[in-house]
Amino acid sequence: MYDKLYEAVAGMVTWPRVALLFVLALLMMGVFELRRKALGTELLTLDGRKTGYTPREAGQVFEAIGSDGRALYANTELTLDLAFPLVYGSLMVSLLILLYGRYAKYLVLVPAAAVLMDIAENVTIAIMIWVYNKQPEPRPDPPLAKLSSVFTQAKWALSIISLVLIGIGVVLLVLNALKRRKRAGAAGS
Repeated sequence: MYDKLYEAVAGMVTWPRVALLFVLALLMMGVFELRRKALGTELLTLDGRKTGYTPREAGQVFEAIGSDGRALYANTELTLDLAFPLVYGSLMVSLLILLYGRYAKYLVLVPAAAVLMDIAENVTIAIMIWVYNKQPEPRPDPPLAKLSSVFTQAKWALSIISLVLIGIGVVLLVLNALKRRKRAGAAGS
C-alpha cells in the first residue's frame, strides 16, 4: 500500500508545484508574523520553541497574551497552523522526491512524521488553551504542556533532519551537474 501511495505522490511532483508550495509557505509565514504582532508579547509562542517548554512556561505565555490573545492563538492553531504543516510537509516531500528520485521512497517519511508531530502539537496547544481558560484564577500551569512540548521538540528535530536531507540533495545535484559538465567538456575536446 505504501508503494502505491508513494508512486501516486511522486507522480504529482513537479518543479512548478514546488514553487507554488514555496510561495504559499512564505505567505503563511507572513500571517504567523502578523499573529505574533497581534499577540503583543515578545514571548515566543510555544510552537516556536525548538527546545520545548515546561508547564510553567506555557502558563506564563498564556497569561502574558491575555484572554483575547489566547483566543487568537487557539483559533490559529486549529486553522492556519493545521494547514501550514500540510504545506511545508508537501514542499519538503516534493523536494526530496525531485532531489533523490527513487531513493526518496523512505526519506519522505521524515517530513511526513514532522507534519504529524506538528498537527499533534497544534491540537494539544489548542486544548491547553481551552482548559486554561476554563480554570478559575489563579490558574494552574497546564500539565498537558509536558506532552505538547514533546510534540514540539519532535516536530523541530524531524523538520531540521528534513532540511539537512534537502541540503545534502542540493549538494549532490550540483556535484552531479558539475561532473556531467566536465565529462561533456572532455568529450567535446
